Amino acid sequence: MDAARARQRARHVPRHPGARPGHGRDRRRLHRQRLVHRGARRLGRLRRLLRLEGGGPRADPRRRRRVRPERARQRHHPRRRRHAHERRRAGRRHLECRAARSSRPGRGDLPPHRLPPLAGVVIRDRFGHDHRRRPHRGLNPSATHQYHPPPAPATPAQPPPRRSTSVITTRTAIRSISATAALGLAAVALTGCAASATGSTVADDCTPVHEGLTTYTDGVLTVGVPENLPYTKTEGTDASGLEIDLIKQIAEAECLGVAFVPITYANGIPMISEQKKTDLISGGWYVTAERAEQVGFTTATLYDAMGIVSTDGASTIDELETIGDVGSGAGFSWEADVSAILGEHFKTYPGTIEMKQDLVNGRIQAALDGYAVAVAAYADTDFVVEAVEPDDRVAITTEQPRIAFPIAKENTDLNAAISELIDEYREDGTLADILAAYDLPADLLVPAEDSSTDF
Repeated sequence: MDAARARQRARHVPRHPGARPGHGRDRRRLHRQRLVHRGARRLGRLRRLLRLEGGGPRADPRRRRRVRPERARQRHHPRRRRHAHERRRAGRRHLECRAARSSRPGRGDLPPHRLPPLAGVVIRDRFGHDHRRRPHRGLNPSATHQYHPPPAPATPAQPPPRRSTSVITTRTAIRSISATAALGLAAVALTGCAASATGSTVADDCTPVHEGLTTYTDGVLTVGVPENLPYTKTEGTDASGLEIDLIKQIAEAECLGVAFVPITYANGIPMISEQKKTDLISGGWYVTAERAEQVGFTTATLYDAMGIVSTDGASTIDELETIGDVGSGAGFSWEADVSAILGEHFKTYPGTIEMKQDLVNGRIQAALDGYAVAVAAYADTDFVVEAVEPDDRVAITTEQPRIAFPIAKENTDLNAAISELIDEYREDGTLADILAAYDLPADLLVPAEDSSTDF
């Protein structure tokens, strides 16, 4: 028997030296007990959390109490939440104190239905009924306390001002701004942008070159002006640019004032053909057969050419094939031809500003734009602007587009008068002087034999 017990104990002897026999078995038993107790504690904590957080069947989902630490739920802890009977007791004490104050003359601010449920003190309500309450410190049990309602105000209380409940959000603000902008554009389209003040004054003794000219406003030449340097640029109520200088000379010769109307290239032609709010428009308009169906054209003034902007002065299409990535403004007549030649190295941009930024930052190696526009846009840089040499693959290099002033088709007298003055300025060198003032070559001037715009 002793030998069997010794062998059984030997099996449970731990391996580390100095340990008591059976110590490993006891340790495992204690470990199991700890796990059981730990699980029970966790289960109880989980139940409490479910009850406090609204997960239990009796919990009110509209009132979920905040989970407090374990110590805060102890009975004598200062952060312990008071029980319901303790809260009721505190409420009664508060009402008792108010009842004591209400027993004083002129301090009856507590109605009977709010008095504490006490016995021993008789309290008479506004109807003359007596109510007995138990005595409390500060009250006289033998006294009868009369309810004194608060005095009525001398003047009827005015209702508080109604506050606006409208909320201005970012989306609402954006919609409001967009609606305002849309109304502004509509007003521009319908009223001709409310033409700016006249850019020049007419002398009383002025004699016009052509008598009896009809304009949209009597005595004033209304001109549509887009933003397209060097041809046109608005400056408040005035305008400037190559074509504006020419228009001012024409108006001066015909004894007309000038009113400038801001336009875009999208609404310029309709301003003449449909709305009839401008006499003519400026900005370097190409003479095309499609436009000639809607408006008339004065005699041609200038040629336009495709300009190449680069650092090394490239001037041929062959050089563009090896220079790298090339950018161009969207909508130009050369876009399809150049895209077929350059392929993936050809990029389009919405305007000159975006294309210039990429060229300056090195994302493209060359830019294509109208020659006159490119000269004005890159005047403050080290880039070189060259007119492209003729190439049969790009139609604009062999057939230069001509620029003229679009004018109302039915106003033939005004068209003939302006065209006659332009031809005179072509012969006497006035047009060449205007080109030189904007650093443009004289070969952009359309000769008289090619100035007709009849289709």
